[in-house]
Amino acid sequence: RDEARRTGTKAMFGRSVELCMERGSELPGGHELRKYRGRAVFLGDIVQDEYFNWAEIAELSSNHPSIVKLKAVGAIGSLDGYRLKHGDAKGVYTQSYLFGTDTWVSLPECRWPKHWHGKYHDPVCRLKLALYGHPDAGGYWEKHCEAHLLELGFKQVTGWNSCYYHKAKKLFLVVYVDDFKLSGPEKEVDNMWDLMRTDSANTKRIIMDDPTPPEKYLGANHIVSEKPSPITGKMVKTIEYDMADFMRSCVDVYCSLANIPASRLKHRDTPFQDYHVYHTDQQQR
Repeated sequence: RDEARRTGTKAMFGRSVELCMERGSELPGGHELRKYRGRAVFLGDIVQDEYFNWAEIAELSSNHPSIVKLKAVGAIGSLDGYRLKHGDAKGVYTQSYLFGTDTWVSLPECRWPKHWHGKYHDPVCRLKLALYGHPDAGGYWEKHCEAHLLELGFKQVTGWNSCYYHKAKKLFLVVYVDDFKLSGPEKEVDNMWDLMRTDSANTKRIIMDDPTPPEKYLGANHIVSEKPSPITGKMVKTIEYDMADFMRSCVDVYCSLANIPASRLKHRDTPFQDYHVYHTDQQQR
């Protein structure tokens, strides 16, 4: 801080902490997708400048796609000869650099090198990567990701944030932070997944897991099956987005907190499930 004030350089100061959380806590015990994950994060709500004032941050927020766009990529992947695959990027934000005003971060003492102990009171390090929690981290990760996708021939869908199409290869891609959903001809989907994980001439690769058919995405189970079309009667591929497990876990938590049995809850239909019924009801009111 003294150096920043002396040289007239803007700087930001914050802290990092380590968190442990259970992913898929709504799933039954022993489920393969239920696991603990550790994460180092930046406390973006207590960032100060070189004069101990609250720091002014650009907050380059990322643009998340809506559920409608996520269902659109599933619909395209249900076409004859097409496939839908899903995968996670690893440590997404830290795949990109943090630019702008220098940010200095205090580390948990358990992460200090041995020679720091007894020598420093509250040392800070320059934050070079876009660590999760920094208000600008999501924006810089999105720029890094999009630059690589555009280099591979994708174009952004106008008006649809985080959605991309590849005209020559007939691919449609939706990116939700670290979740990637890609649909198109099966061979092209597999080839593009390899290209996304490979450095291009001008951009760095995206570090990702191997793709899998979507089973669970944003809390919803993907149930793929074939059913007769209500229009033609022919058998067609369908996808159901089932969140019953998550809803059941919410009810269990509510009953536990309220100290009541689930049998005391009254049945209610899902609101707004039928848009026509909802719209007609609103007009009558």
